[in-house]
Amino acid sequence: MSKFLADAEEILRVATVRAGGECMPDELAILIDGKGTIRMLDAAGWRIDSLQASYGVDTVYRVAVKSGQARLEGRSGFQSCVLEIPQPHNAARFLSTPYSYCVQPVAMRQIPASPKM
Repeated sequence: MSKFLADAEEILRVATVRAGGECMPDELAILIDGKGTIRMLDAAGWRIDSLQASYGVDTVYRVAVKSGQARLEGRSGFQSCVLEIPQPHNAARFLSTPYSYCVQPVAMRQIPASPKM
């Protein structure tokens, strides 16, 4: 498994645990530049490709927790992924299993990034 996808799974796991917390917006973007600098911001109204282009970052993850579902979109170079977990309020049951089994994505697929125009 690539570091990009492993990071996506960990971010989604943390998002499900923090779901409904006051300190996390419903939509969050995590931006990582070429030097490894991490920036987090409210992603409401942003598409993942717009975030990547506007901030000039190498990697972007966009997490949304709404209507009983946590969804992560990620993009890094030509790699893309979409991970989803329904009912994040039940995330505690994932934490009772060994670490490597915490995230049980309902839908996990790698989507080829569209070529730059």
